[in-house]
Amino acid sequence: MCKKLEKLRDKLNRMLDSDKYTYEEILEVSQKLDKLVVDYYKSHENQI
Repeated sequence: MCKKLEKLRDKLNRMLDSDKYTYEEILEVSQKLDKLVVDYYKSHENQI
């Protein structure tokens, strides 16, 4: 899961640095990243 988070975070950062993407495209990736982060914390809540 951490690799997925890193890859998606990197993708979002590249999108934000570029002028090639629409607000909607960036928002979609950002929401996917948010969901992954929440899922990650839920799966590790006993360890935190």
